[in-house]
Amino acid sequence: LRSTHSGSAWEHGPGSEPPPSRLPDAAAGLRLDVARRRLVEATELRALLGRPGPGRGAYRLINAEGDGLPGLMVDRIGDGAVVVISTAGAALMAEAVSDWLIEKGGCSWVLARAANDVHPSEELPSGQIASRGTVPDVIEVDHNGVTLPVEPAAGQKGGLYTDQLDNHLAVAALAKGRFVVDAYCNLGGFGLHAAKAGARRVLAIDASQKAAEGADRAAKASGLSDIFEVVTGDAIHLLGDLAAGIGVEDGRPGLVIIDPPKFATRADVIDDALRKYAHLNATAMAALEPGGFLVTCSCSGRIDRTAFVRMLGHAARRAGRELQLLELRGAAPDHPSVPVHTEAQYLKVAICRVK
Repeated sequence: LRSTHSGSAWEHGPGSEPPPSRLPDAAAGLRLDVARRRLVEATELRALLGRPGPGRGAYRLINAEGDGLPGLMVDRIGDGAVVVISTAGAALMAEAVSDWLIEKGGCSWVLARAANDVHPSEELPSGQIASRGTVPDVIEVDHNGVTLPVEPAAGQKGGLYTDQLDNHLAVAALAKGRFVVDAYCNLGGFGLHAAKAGARRVLAIDASQKAAEGADRAAKASGLSDIFEVVTGDAIHLLGDLAAGIGVEDGRPGLVIIDPPKFATRADVIDDALRKYAHLNATAMAALEPGGFLVTCSCSGRIDRTAFVRMLGHAARRAGRELQLLELRGAAPDHPSVPVHTEAQYLKVAICRVK
């Protein structure tokens, strides 16, 4: 049988019938058996990585292609799990995966929902696909002594950026005694860990009122609100004020963290995205005290590590600064990938010293 796809119609050989709308029962059963086996394998790997464990209230259990289940992502959040579906094929497994998480995975609740950025060709309904148990509106997650309020049914991914959790700890080691700016803070993970590690002051910035309120709740729940200030606004403008000497009566920041949203959403906007990254990073470098640290992130999978590092060099020249790249990190190890799927290495986290 030879078939070619043309729009919504399929053309077949003479006298052939169109393909069935769903797989035969035997094939469907095999598909679900594979999903269950992958869940067991992923659970065993996370146990080797210390997930779950003390101070690990959230982690990635299934990372799509990296765990052999394309289009399927599972984040363990407290005593439950959020399953995020991004393909029609993965949606066929949502109920079976949810059942396994309850029956074998130790979850008391599971929410399966479509990703926020599903391609229209997948024809997935938006919002909830399946649920088990009582899904909480908000659940407080402990991450190494910092309390993060997570809304499973809201926000990007599973309600929490689990890919950055290890990076929060690595960056916090630079914060002691410093004025820290956490730009595009979301729930404030970077800034809260910096405050816990001994920063003298943390300024967290996010354009989203909802995110800013979440970061403020997290600071209060973690007992850090006395040194943790949250501002709702445009990070680039506030960083520009600091670069111009506005609001630095208590000194310039010694550590600036920028974790902006994805700038390169399509291949045809990569050049424009790199210009935006360069402008943002140059502004952040100019805001720092001499010898301060810049932690700069990109979640744009279409921009590879080489292009990202070169962009930092351009930004340093624009800012009139000398840049030392100390470390280039990625997602936490509970986000495995396969070598042939380079798009999965989307996260870049550069730790730099700015002179």
